[in-house]
Amino acid sequence: MVEPYAVIIMCAVSFSASWVGSLAGGGGLVVLPVMLSFGLPVPIALGTRRLSTIGTITSGLVQFHRWNKIDYKFSASLVVFALTGALIGYLIVDSINELILKRVIGFTIIAMGAVLIFEHSDMIKGIKGKLFTYRHIIGPPVAILSGTFATIIGGGGGLIMTYLLIIVYGQTILESAGNRRLPLLAGNILAAGLFIMGGYVHYPLAAALFLANTLGGWFGSRFYLKKGDKKVRIFFFAVVLVLGIKILFF
Repeated sequence: MVEPYAVIIMCAVSFSASWVGSLAGGGGLVVLPVMLSFGLPVPIALGTRRLSTIGTITSGLVQFHRWNKIDYKFSASLVVFALTGALIGYLIVDSINELILKRVIGFTIIAMGAVLIFEHSDMIKGIKGKLFTYRHIIGPPVAILSGTFATIIGGGGGLIMTYLLIIVYGQTILESAGNRRLPLLAGNILAAGLFIMGGYVHYPLAAALFLANTLGGWFGSRFYLKKGDKKVRIFFFAVVLVLGIKILFF
């Protein structure tokens, strides 16, 4: 039984995280610790989070579709890898060393954020250009990794997918925010189904968080799309820095 005040707090945090995460992803890295602080077992928190996050991704997908920011052919090519990652993540939820994994993710987020700050320099453009040549080699395993991380630690998949699309495929921040949604939605649906089958979902809480996430994803995506790619860069880097520090030290 989750107390009403706890549900309200978790919904408020989920709404805010979904708003911010609509651009960079990573909202679950903020929400999951809050859920655990109210005594939810880790598998229940993960399963409830996966089910409720479908609202975030779907509402954002609708907004990005309306603004023609999704390349469906390209996005669909990543779906099978996101599904594979979600399945792998579910299978190892009970055996992973979460502390080590979170440290690795934290360092990766900050390091990649540093790369993106200088992405307009000739050196970084050269790196991105070379990586694009190997996109068919780099892309699949990283896409699988994004689905795995999202399932294991309740977040991070969106950030990893965002980095993949920006650094390897050369997309803008807004393009990556739109194109990552279809594979992440597929992975989330599969993961949610597996957690449901395992009995790892708190349905009343999931319903409340679903609503909060849907509204946060809808208004957050709309906000960033209206601001444009150049104006939202400051938001992106702020989110990346905060999430990276939080994962490493808190």
